[in-house]
Amino acid sequence: MKRVKRAEPTLRKALINNCNKELVNCKSECVLNVLNGNIRLTGCKTHKLKKRKSALRKVADRQVPLCAKKRLIVERGAERHSANDRQLNT
Repeated sequence: MKRVKRAEPTLRKALINNCNKELVNCKSECVLNVLNGNIRLTGCKTHKLKKRKSALRKVADRQVPLCAKKRLIVERGAERHSANDRQLNT
């Protein structure tokens, strides 16, 4: 996940499009923890996430297919604003 976070946008898009199921599930679990309030966020990060609220909820939903989650992560930038920094540092 650190490699995806630090990659250039074109490389990040290619990594996510070709990633395996475990990475997408890891991302969706991170988003789910943020939505459930298990991870505390600052007011600034919360404000940034409000703009992507519906995309984050779809990524966290178990009934959404894997390909749709990948597309949401790439198109909406859900992985960049989903508090991955917070979880990787703890």
